[in-house]
Amino acid sequence: MASQGVTLLVLCLFSSVAQKGYAARQAPFVELCIRTLTSDAGAGKADLRGLAGTAVKAAAKSGANTSEYIAGLLNGQVEDPSLQQCLSDCSDSYVDAVEQLEDSVAALDSGGFADAKTWVAVAVVDTETCREG
Repeated sequence: MASQGVTLLVLCLFSSVAQKGYAARQAPFVELCIRTLTSDAGAGKADLRGLAGTAVKAAAKSGANTSEYIAGLLNGQVEDPSLQQCLSDCSDSYVDAVEQLEDSVAALDSGGFADAKTWVAVAVVDTETCREG
């Protein structure tokens, strides 16, 4: 579910329209988008860059939580070598995804929306790689 959370938050981010009042309503997953954007105290007064930052930070947090969960599984009693390898690969993918989302936040902060979009897209690919096994 957490990998889907990262993907859904990213879709929320890049499906917004020019007027922030409609940003969440234009997302393919409206409820998740609204819940995410309203969870940040400053989102009510934010412009689209601020809303994008809120969505990317939430996606990074979701990715970090997933990474921690996978690490816990790896430290547990997983005896199957193929499952261990799969979990290890997923762990690497999520570590990369979180780093890319953090790069996206930095790009947004400096006005590099195109760069942020690229980094987010790469993070989505990383999470999908894990989900596909």
